[in-house]
Amino acid sequence: MIEETLLAERKKVLNELSFYDFQSFSLSSGYEKVLKLSEGDNNIRYCDVSYNNYDNAIKNKYYKREKLLIKIFSKMIPVTCDTFLLNYSDNWIVNKRIAPQLSKLLNTYDIRNKSRMLKISTFSEAIAFLKSILRYNSFASFLFPAEGLVIFPTDHMDIFIFSKNYKTLNDVSNKIVGLGGYSLVNN
Repeated sequence: MIEETLLAERKKVLNELSFYDFQSFSLSSGYEKVLKLSEGDNNIRYCDVSYNNYDNAIKNKYYKREKLLIKIFSKMIPVTCDTFLLNYSDNWIVNKRIAPQLSKLLNTYDIRNKSRMLKISTFSEAIAFLKSILRYNSFASFLFPAEGLVIFPTDHMDIFIFSKNYKTLNDVSNKIVGLGGYSLVNN
């Protein structure tokens, strides 16, 4: 289920994550790591697929990278706590054709673009948003206030991980050890 958050809940979530400055997209305090995919495919991004629409080799490389990021993301996100999404754009999705699954979900739950924060309850909803973010079609971060964790995927095929304490950041790192195809950089 996807639901809009009320102003009071939105303020509470942001207050619990006050170690991160959502205006400047940077840490106020706390810890950060950046997950970067290995550059074996020359960092193919969704824009490369868009510009080379008829090049199946580029499409295959992108979707392989996207699948790897989804696998890594699925291991790093906490499954037992509330998941929120904070929108950084005027719209949740720019192009409905690029994210048909997400578009359908937003319509099903009557989510409007004016919503700045959503609460989601299923893994498939998180993956629909992640795919749209990786495809430069949504601009949002995943918030886990109970864990003190912010996960910010980008269309550059990176995932920024912010936490108010080192133990949480280390726990996330340990969940993805052994998956391969990426590097984890301390910032």
